[in-house]
Amino acid sequence: MIELKPEELVDSKNLLQVIGTVHWPHTREFGKQMWRALGRWVEDGVIVPNKVEELPNGLYGIADGLERLKNGAVSCVKLIAHPQDGL
Repeated sequence: MIELKPEELVDSKNLLQVIGTVHWPHTREFGKQMWRALGRWVEDGVIVPNKVEELPNGLYGIADGLERLKNGAVSCVKLIAHPQDGL
């Protein structure tokens, strides 16, 4: 959740929340069709999973990953940590 500080709020900007779900009655049929086709879309390359990078050193690697994110050194990759490793 993103929280804005009072000084960041201005009348000229609107903050909207967008929710995409197939669980509401009016989106349920679309959801059924989408889930039936999803495997084929992945196989055909229509939908491509995120690239993944596993952070080394378990729980201790998270701090390094966060620092890289803060410095803009991570792009188009999902960082994964295994906290149980390195204990």
